Amino acid sequence: METERKKNKRYCLARGCVNSDKKMPNLSFFSLPKDAERRRKWLTVLNRQDILSKEDIKIKSYVVCSMHFDDSVVKITKQLKADAVPSIFLPNTLKNIDSSDVQKMNETITSIEAQAAHATLLIKRKLGEEPVDFEIKRSRVDDQEQKVTIEIHPIQDQNTPNASDLAENFSQRFRKLIEWQKKSRNGINGKQLTKEFKMFALNLHYSSPDAYRCLQTILKLPKESTLKKIKLKMSGELNDQVLQSLELKLKSLPSKAKYCTVCVGEMPLQPNLCYDIKTDEVIGLHHINDRTLPQFASNVLVVMLQGMFYNWKQPIAYSLVAGKVDYEELDLYLYDVIAKLLVIGVEVKAIVTKQDPYFEKFAKDIKKITNKKPYLLIGEHKVYYIFDVPHLLTCTRNNLLSNNFDYEGNVISWDYIQSLYEFQKEKNLQLIHKLSDAHLQPNKMQRTEVRYAAQVFSNTVYAALETYIDFDKIPAEAKATAKFVKAMNDIFDVLNSSNVDSVQNAFKMTPQQKATLEEAEAMFSNMKYINRDSTKARNPDHVNTFLNFQFTIQSIQLLFQDLRKEGFKYLFTGRLNQDCLENLFSCIRQQSGSSTNLTPVQFTRTFSNLFIQNMLKRLPTTYCKADIQKILVKAENLINITADIEHEDKSLILVSGYNDYRMDLPEENSVVYIASYLVFKCSMIHACEEMVEVLASLEPLNQLFPHFTEYNKTAEFYGYLKMPPEALIQYVEELEGLFVDHFIKCIQDKPGSTIFEFLRRILPILLCSCFPIDYFIRLFLRLRIFETMKLNNRSLTKNNDPIEQYLKVT
Repeated sequence: METERKKNKRYCLARGCVNSDKKMPNLSFFSLPKDAERRRKWLTVLNRQDILSKEDIKIKSYVVCSMHFDDSVVKITKQLKADAVPSIFLPNTLKNIDSSDVQKMNETITSIEAQAAHATLLIKRKLGEEPVDFEIKRSRVDDQEQKVTIEIHPIQDQNTPNASDLAENFSQRFRKLIEWQKKSRNGINGKQLTKEFKMFALNLHYSSPDAYRCLQTILKLPKESTLKKIKLKMSGELNDQVLQSLELKLKSLPSKAKYCTVCVGEMPLQPNLCYDIKTDEVIGLHHINDRTLPQFASNVLVVMLQGMFYNWKQPIAYSLVAGKVDYEELDLYLYDVIAKLLVIGVEVKAIVTKQDPYFEKFAKDIKKITNKKPYLLIGEHKVYYIFDVPHLLTCTRNNLLSNNFDYEGNVISWDYIQSLYEFQKEKNLQLIHKLSDAHLQPNKMQRTEVRYAAQVFSNTVYAALETYIDFDKIPAEAKATAKFVKAMNDIFDVLNSSNVDSVQNAFKMTPQQKATLEEAEAMFSNMKYINRDSTKARNPDHVNTFLNFQFTIQSIQLLFQDLRKEGFKYLFTGRLNQDCLENLFSCIRQQSGSSTNLTPVQFTRTFSNLFIQNMLKRLPTTYCKADIQKILVKAENLINITADIEHEDKSLILVSGYNDYRMDLPEENSVVYIASYLVFKCSMIHACEEMVEVLASLEPLNQLFPHFTEYNKTAEFYGYLKMPPEALIQYVEELEGLFVDHFIKCIQDKPGSTIFEFLRRILPILLCSCFPIDYFIRLFLRLRIFETMKLNNRSLTKNNDPIEQYLKVT
């Protein structure tokens, strides 16, 4: 009597049960009995009198999952016995359920999930999606053995909570959950949710999205779209919170996940300044190595981790910089990042950058890296330097577009590939069906895409060239070009491997792979560059791409030799490139809703969200899937640490809650206008009798300065400003002078808080004995900082070279 699977989702009809045939495909679902008496018993025990009262019941439309039947009434063929009636987890008995039943349900669910995972693994292996290499199998067995050993002999350190602590923490979370449920019934929207409740929801969502969707209606949790709007800000520095989060992340992954590469790259930004009142910092200035300069940031330097033997990646740090970073600063920055990663147990084996004149000079001229010594030392730890192989491939194609190569007297020319394409296009043949006009005449954007270069340097193009040469359609001199295309295809396959059993086999230093790399080194070392406008050949030292190919090949071979000493038998060279970093930049632009250069504040907010998402995302490890409670306990430590990155500084003194300080100021007598505005705002929060008398004695500002009526007509203070006393105007001028002298000096750390202490030293002018002078100074600071940001941003739009511009306070 088991129901057949249908396309539409079908839910168990028992009250409180949310199982469906799509969410739990390994559960059995039984339709209602045809016998009326037996059907009445089912609906009665399941508390579904609403269905029982119907005259015409479509029994195939209602199902009950096997969780509500005892094993004794279920046949081996997954069919029910004739007298079977639901008897487990019924709505009327849920309140009396004991711990043994809960344990039984958890064991059943865990068993079903384990069976489903095993079935999925078998299907993937049949489809060829799961690698079956012996070394990978052995590695999985070792990881599982290590996991079992840890579970049998747990390490009791000072940070390991005991059972009583876990029970107390669980009871506190449960009480909080009950309080949240009471508040949610009163119609609390997303903006009224407490930070603690948001953290709880994020814990559950990132730990198990399926569990979150299951419990969302029952626990009245926020919608997933609401969670995406929660902004968790993190610092770009690799601080203790990020390191602790990363350390916890690594503990949840297999042991081989600690072997990583560090990808370093730059992304252009649109220079722009923004003051964050919550953190009291100016975003958009040059900041690296804990040092801030009053110079506009036009680039961002990003550092990302990528696993070498386990497919995981994590952005970890960034620095806003003005143009290219000084080499000494870059050296100090990378040394500090890698050293901190080594301390927490990350085995950094390589650093990957693009073939950029800036990074090339850093590697060869500053760090003195050579073919014989292609690594830098962090203490006694070797970190190999590798140029991004896909970028080297595109650079080779771009060089061939405008120049010829000479190899042992044979000319390699793009003209032969162009002729081949034109023959194919004219005869409408399909020998090189992937090639298009974008491959042969790429624009500026297409010149940077790897797929266009990889499809030109392919076996297909090589075979087509050889065929046309044999039929005398292309001159015999094109054989050198055909061999070069074949060589580039083989080199890219070896240096960009990603699977164990495929065309791009994992790098194992086989005789064929070794021969390919040796031939490549010999070819690049003897390759010469010829201008098409001249027959003069140049030494390969001037062709950086050829040298960097040799450099990268040697670095990868030496890296693999070191890994082989540690017991590794293969290496995925496809994880020694910058694809993960390019994908990160693409996601940042996409989530920011901009295809052009982002502003620094747009980048920092999007980077923070992606950092949290990657850090908390569950990866498909080789370990068994934990239950929801374990996931919550485990993820809570991680989210609490990352949540601390966005904290509200208790010492922050700037006022908030309104934005009418964003006003237009007149060019003349602006100090008078500001002083009158500050007096008006103070009168809104403070109105003692003495203050009221003083305000009544002041004349309206618009009568003394009629041109002020043209400013801020929509503001709430329009028409209510009073002419302040001369002494108060002089006091504001003193505040202004001190602000101009000290703002740039204080941008290193919390400029608002620091300058506030300076301004308080000036003898204040009080309109009454209890005048809110601190509020007066805070509001002045907020207005003055806003004006500084606005005027500097306006100057940026007028200057085409923001790298040379510095922060100005006038």
